[in-house]
Amino acid sequence: MANRLFARVFGTRFDRALKRIQPIVDAILEHEVRLKDLTDSELQAQTAKFREAIAERTGEVRAEVERLKQAKHDCPDPEERANLSDQLRKAEQEFVAALQRALDELLPEAFATVREAARRLRDGGRIVNFSSSITSSLQPTYGVYAATKAAVEAMVSILAKELRGRNITVNAIAPGPTATKLFLDGKPQEVIERLAKLAPLERLGQPQDIADAVAFLAGPDGAWINGQTLRANGGII
Repeated sequence: MANRLFARVFGTRFDRALKRIQPIVDAILEHEVRLKDLTDSELQAQTAKFREAIAERTGEVRAEVERLKQAKHDCPDPEERANLSDQLRKAEQEFVAALQRALDELLPEAFATVREAARRLRDGGRIVNFSSSITSSLQPTYGVYAATKAAVEAMVSILAKELRGRNITVNAIAPGPTATKLFLDGKPQEVIERLAKLAPLERLGQPQDIADAVAFLAGPDGAWINGQTLRANGGII
């Protein structure tokens, strides 16, 4: 009786879930209409657009987090270290909030972009998405970021199955620390050197390392790899 009354007043669980996600579905559909009019090169440029948008919205606070981490590491005074810990905690919370806002804004467009790319791709094609090895290393303060990349890995596996019959492979690359401008900017040299030592190969990944992994998945030698995430991280995980 109580359950029926609650459902009558507030709706069923399905109704409540649908009401919650409907704005996201509507946003995806709106983006799909717009994306159909883009040229192939404009659609390909969406990835760079998303990265730039995330960097723009989170770059400043992310650099502050790295600065405070280094300052805390170098500080010999216990009282000052406690003060820096408090500042770091607040900065990390700000970073997570900024990243969440950016992802909430961009995710519908990103999802619609993948669907449009899959629609245009010829039979026998290749789709390579980007995840991150943070989904396995699970470092503190990277909860939101790791969760979004884990979602990418889940979508890769699902999309590979949805494209059954078209001979299209869908995979993801999950890089570790890689010496890109986005990764290096704002990090003290000591932090960079410490991260470079994490891999058994004792260096940062280079963009060419990741490009080679993508080329493998996109080429004929990777034709039997499908629905997988390749962790190109030098052995960190």
